[in-house]
Amino acid sequence: MEPNGYKAIWVRWLDSAGESGWVGRADVLSQRVVEVYHLGFLIQEDERQITLSPTTYVDGGDATCPYHSPVAIPKVAILERGEVNIVPSEPAVGLTFGSSTTITARAAQERANFAADFAAQRAEES
Repeated sequence: MEPNGYKAIWVRWLDSAGESGWVGRADVLSQRVVEVYHLGFLIQEDERQITLSPTTYVDGGDATCPYHSPVAIPKVAILERGEVNIVPSEPAVGLTFGSSTTITARAAQERANFAADFAAQRAEES
């Protein structure tokens, strides 16, 4: 399961470009739309747009602002999109999606190994 139940996707889309302030004709004529690749959690989708957030709060607590830097992308601007598998087949140490005892045991062992290595390094330094 993806964090907070959101699907991770990538989107290739065209974004507008602009200048601020007064500019000359050559600057105006040289403007081009920008092709953007965006990676994020699909927060919402309807007939007109999709809304992505590159970061979402997954602690399970009562977050009042669970999204960081969300962006709404008009569907007419989307050139291509696809899904991203962010949950590895073998979880990284400390990755605790779900309540797997295997993940917890492995994380505890890795922390113990780190502590032992750190203690040995400190002993060598003194």
